[in-house]
Amino acid sequence: MLSATGERPAESGNRYTGRPMPSNESNGELDLRGYLSVIRRRTGIIAISVLVVAGASVAYSVLQTPVYRASVEVLLQTSPSQAIINQGQQQQNAQFLQEQVQTEIQLMQSRSVRDAAAKKLGYEPKIKATAKGATQVVVISSEDPDRAKAMREASTYGQTYVDVRRQATSDDLLNAATKIRSQMSSIDDQAAKLNAQVNGLNDLIATTNDSTERQRLSAQRDQLRTTNASQLQNLQDRRSAYAQQLDQLQLTAALAQSSGAQIVSAPQRPTSPVSPKPVRDAAIALVLGLAIGVGLAFLFEYLDDRIRTKDDLDQVSGGVTVLGLVPSLEGWKDRRSTRLVSMSEPNSPAAEAYRAVRTSIQFLAVERPIKLIQVTSPSAAEGKTTTLANLGVALAGAGREVVIVDCDLRRPRLHQFFGLENPHGLTSVMLGDDRPNDVFQAVPGVSRLSIVASGPPPPNPSELLSTRAAQAMLRAFGDHADYVLIDSPPLLPVADAVVLAGIVDATILVVDASSTTKRALVRSLELLRQVDAPLAGAVLNGVGSEAAYAYGYGGYAYGYAPSKPSRRERRASGSSTATPKAGRLPASTGTETSAERGANNGHGGGDDAAEDSGPSLEHRPR
Repeated sequence: MLSATGERPAESGNRYTGRPMPSNESNGELDLRGYLSVIRRRTGIIAISVLVVAGASVAYSVLQTPVYRASVEVLLQTSPSQAIINQGQQQQNAQFLQEQVQTEIQLMQSRSVRDAAAKKLGYEPKIKATAKGATQVVVISSEDPDRAKAMREASTYGQTYVDVRRQATSDDLLNAATKIRSQMSSIDDQAAKLNAQVNGLNDLIATTNDSTERQRLSAQRDQLRTTNASQLQNLQDRRSAYAQQLDQLQLTAALAQSSGAQIVSAPQRPTSPVSPKPVRDAAIALVLGLAIGVGLAFLFEYLDDRIRTKDDLDQVSGGVTVLGLVPSLEGWKDRRSTRLVSMSEPNSPAAEAYRAVRTSIQFLAVERPIKLIQVTSPSAAEGKTTTLANLGVALAGAGREVVIVDCDLRRPRLHQFFGLENPHGLTSVMLGDDRPNDVFQAVPGVSRLSIVASGPPPPNPSELLSTRAAQAMLRAFGDHADYVLIDSPPLLPVADAVVLAGIVDATILVVDASSTTKRALVRSLELLRQVDAPLAGAVLNGVGSEAAYAYGYGGYAYGYAPSKPSRRERRASGSSTATPKAGRLPASTGTETSAERGANNGHGGGDDAAEDSGPSLEHRPR
């Protein structure tokens, strides 16, 4: 309350201090429940991502031309006859054999084989050679939309490789045999030269008549024979070795025509295409689309700066009391229509939420006197006027005298909720055109509730609200009611709400779960702290069903509608119980709890009152 000079007393109750509130989450990381909440909230993005990726994959598969694959298997293992001939050689290990297979695969894809296959086919085929497991079998595959063409290419290429490989082996053996024959011919020439020297001396001995000369030549011949004997023996050994190698080469060349690489499996006519495969592609696309969708969901969640849940509100506000969670309704922020659920749908979840806010305010009034209550929001279209109107109906239904003052002089809308006019109001009283008692408008169907409309729009709303006359008028309105609810403009666009926050006894900040950003909320709290505003708490508006259930507002409380009495009970009471019509509330609803009655009577409904009344169905703030 304000003093006679317009100043608020030193005792102003709880203030917003900006102290951080302990969080349920460690280091700001989402727990498993938070991850599932993000996925449920972003189900549309995930579904669209899956549909787009899967649809694109299926469309691509349908539009693609079917491709068939034909394969031929080639064995690189040597023949048994060659193994018998080479049985004296060191046995080759498995690693060496696999390296040999890889070498042969490279030879299969060499230019010589491709040119030879192209010469037979008339074009160069596109083939793929792969080893079949850890064996010495190589699979040569060809893919083409034409099945017969794929078979022809695989068969021709496999046979071409076998032929080229055998021809290369044969040519290599023949070249080696030619070199050996050349070496043998050279040895024969050397031996012939040595023998020619001995034969020359024999001819001289035969033609000489001198016995002394004949003896000398004979001795020289014998000495030359002895000298050449070792050389001839060496040449003979070398020639024998070359002859043996030549025989082995000739035998190997003969065996190479039917050994080495050979085709062990001819290509079969393909019955089904290798691509596309719609079922496989669709399954991969579903998984990929799901992964992309989940990634996009968390990306959008990270980029989304809006207040979504009560946890978000607690973390950003630093521990501001949450007075209530109001579920979302269709047409909630449609300026062309108003929706007063406390009158039209008194048993709806939203109406019950407003009654919970009413209870929270009544408990606050026990601790300190509260009469002037401001309801504002960070930005426009966040449900502050709707919250104010429904809160006024809830307070009046609890038997309290309530006056609602429309201080939103820029965009007045309060009168529309109750079907009233706005020719006279706050501004007309301040301008002296009307008396304060003349601007009170009773709300049809709701007793103890009066409305003071905004009146004609002034040119300077902020300056008008900051005058002592405006403050005195709001106090005067309080003389006629238990609560004066003030509808003010949003905090961020204009300064009107900040001016009013320095006048009232309590400020309620309405936050919308679908539009209020964390940055806007932080700035709004800073503005309230600058004027030492008595922030009573916040109302989270437009909460989805998931968040409502998470905090206990979805099941029991919202499903506890009044039941109709049975026929036997009506007969016993002698009267039939009628259900109240929507939009009409009696003077006293009779739904006050003992705590509320205690708050209304000024003693807070202590332990004795609670024991007398039994369990309460109202939501009690902690």
